[in-house]
Amino acid sequence: MKEWQLFSTRDPASGRWRHYPTIAKAETLFRWAEPGRTYAGQIVKGPDGRFYLYAPVMQRDSTAKDRFAIGVAVADWPLGHGAMRIPRGRSSRN
Repeated sequence: MKEWQLFSTRDPASGRWRHYPTIAKAETLFRWAEPGRTYAGQIVKGPDGRFYLYAPVMQRDSTAKDRFAIGVAVADWPLGHGAMRIPRGRSSRN
């Protein structure tokens, strides 16, 4: 995929969904990501009330046999509005 999209609803049974065509691109959030090599991610609300995007992304410059990685970004709102940030923490690469 070239970017992540989002569908939202207050009532899944209603069939009324709102589509947000582009909430983020991997290469925008993660400097190490290969453009256009984004896969289905998941947004979850954390215990701190913020929203976390977990997504499989292909690493651009990795020499590893398997270049897939899990990118994590956090925002105060699921759409991010340009405010998605990479959480501080350890990075692990093979």
